[in-house]
Amino acid sequence: MRIGRLLAIATILAAVGGITSAVPPALAAGGGTGSAAASSAIAGLAAPGATGPATAGPGTAGPGTAGPGTAGSGTASATRLCGSRAGRTPRIKKVMWIFMENRSYGQHAGQIPGDPAATYIRRKLIRHCGSTSNYHAVTHPSFPNYLAATSGGLHGDGTQHSYRVRSIFSQVDPSWRSYQEFMPHRCDHSPQVGNPATGHFYVNRHNPASFYSSQPVAGDCRRFDRSLGTTASGALVRAVQAGTLPRFSQITPGLCDDMHKLPPGVSGCANPTAHGDAWLATWIPIITAGPDYRRGHLVIDIVWDEGGGGRIGGRCLHSGATNCIVANIVVSPYTRHKVSSTDFSHYSLLKMTERLLHVRFLGRAKNTSTHNLCRPFGLCPPR
Repeated sequence: MRIGRLLAIATILAAVGGITSAVPPALAAGGGTGSAAASSAIAGLAAPGATGPATAGPGTAGPGTAGPGTAGSGTASATRLCGSRAGRTPRIKKVMWIFMENRSYGQHAGQIPGDPAATYIRRKLIRHCGSTSNYHAVTHPSFPNYLAATSGGLHGDGTQHSYRVRSIFSQVDPSWRSYQEFMPHRCDHSPQVGNPATGHFYVNRHNPASFYSSQPVAGDCRRFDRSLGTTASGALVRAVQAGTLPRFSQITPGLCDDMHKLPPGVSGCANPTAHGDAWLATWIPIITAGPDYRRGHLVIDIVWDEGGGGRIGGRCLHSGATNCIVANIVVSPYTRHKVSSTDFSHYSLLKMTERLLHVRFLGRAKNTSTHNLCRPFGLCPPR
């Protein structure tokens, strides 16, 4: 009888707690996008109690992970996602970029934040942190936007080849890391490599650090361009948990996790927006639970490389076309909820990063017409 009563109480507690898996389990196991389990979780079909030992979504936390409102492994905290230090002098020492793919800013399906699948982005990130409504990509397709953001220009045609120019990586060398999901080898130059069975794909056009031939100094790419790892182990989660993130880090999720479609003929990515939203819902709570963020030393900028559609070589910098305007979300302890309508661009992102890290402006970031992204969001340090 005593055992039966305990079982009944446990059943009631489980029902009240509403324990469900909020993210694709494969994300925690390796960022997977192609498994049936991941598809079921995205569709909301995961069975109650189906959280894996290393998953962490909004409102859930497993061993070694942390959700919003937590600090460290299992330690409760009332710290808000954004704004807990609003009004104080910013003490930012580290900047992290997360580059997502191919979504225009807007309130409709297929846009950010309007797509119905972008629930974490809309309800957690944009509702509580800083964001923009007039942030411009530079052009189409992907690579020249990564190039512009990291070096301040297109340096000619902006196509994929080695560039002997300075970049944000060389400015802070050796304190930088590029965390690339599903990258098989450090500084991998493979145009595309992956596993159709899992849907895990890496493309080098989303890895700008590998295209700077002489700056940083020879060899640094192979030292500091790292595979992302998983939420349970790997380069990023180790640095986050130890509070040893570099001054500058760029994170690129693999295909589908970044909202980009998988290669033709590869299944498992029926809704890229849902995959990307779930990826952010998994990783942002982990990163913000780390000591770098909790101590007020880290700002995270989530940005989309280009809008949906458009033509190759299109001039987006001063265009009002929907395919030229993308979302940008600023996550920091100093940033209250705000949607800024200032005219920003990838050059503004570089300008903010260089200002916060106290290095000189490169290329178009030097222009007085390039607005500094740090200004509306409580981040600009006193001169």
